[in-house]
Amino acid sequence: MLKVFIQKLERVVILHLQGRIVAGNRIKVVRIDDVKTREVSTIVLDFHRVERIDASGLGALVTLRHWAETNGIQLKLMNVAVRVKQIFELTKLNRILEYCSIEDMCMMLLHIPGNSEQPLAQCESNCI
Repeated sequence: MLKVFIQKLERVVILHLQGRIVAGNRIKVVRIDDVKTREVSTIVLDFHRVERIDASGLGALVTLRHWAETNGIQLKLMNVAVRVKQIFELTKLNRILEYCSIEDMCMMLLHIPGNSEQPLAQCESNCI
């Protein structure tokens, strides 16, 4: 099962992913109830606790990237394990996915006017 912990910091939404991004476990993208697209400039997917990703999960990432681009939202991936990066490279998805480091994330958050951290919301996800 894939769990998604949502953290909203002003115009940046961080989705902390935990589990496997595989067939049957798709990330909820559009159904982030407390996030309105016009209020979000960046979505960061934190892959720190992602154990595995398969072809279905890769397709969901492509769909999410397209949705974000269509809505004028930057999509960035953070804490991607070496084995997951290798899958992105084999499938050439590394050409369209953008990575950010913890340092990049800190710099991005430091430049948000009136930044105030909000608590994490948890949702158990059956779709991206």
